[in-house]
Amino acid sequence: MRVTDLGQRYLEDVKRILSEVTEADAAVSATNSMPRGLLQITAPVLFGPLIVTPIIVAYLKRYPDVQISALFLDRNVNLLEEGVDIGIRIGELPDSSMYAIRIGEVRRILCASPAYLDQHGIPQHPDHLAGHTLIAASQTQTQTKEWNFVINNQNTVIKIFTALNCDQQ
Repeated sequence: MRVTDLGQRYLEDVKRILSEVTEADAAVSATNSMPRGLLQITAPVLFGPLIVTPIIVAYLKRYPDVQISALFLDRNVNLLEEGVDIGIRIGELPDSSMYAIRIGEVRRILCASPAYLDQHGIPQHPDHLAGHTLIAASQTQTQTKEWNFVINNQNTVIKIFTALNCDQQ
């Protein structure tokens, strides 16, 4: 038995096609071996320069063919509409089609100026905050808030009223 002329031509075409596929795979692999192009990142105004910028600098040293546009904004960014690749935000992701990865936690602190404490006293328990003038950074418009405290390894929720609400949106 021997291969027909048509069979021989088919074999040569298949070898050529497989060779071209192998070359195309190699070309794509070489192109994608190192990141390149524009990467758009957004992060909150205070968090971005302090935390994100050093990471960006290290990334650019490692991948010099990448250009990064960093948008440090406190408003919610529509990643798709604004062409942003990575959005870093503090807080819970609202219901959406987006996928979030938790990268850390933010610890909130309660603080006061020494002059305020001299005049009004130091609260000894979160329940004592009711008699104090409170300022809150919050993404809600209401002045009544619930603050969470850990007391003796137990979560305690205290309802407070803020005299000043600083909106972070």
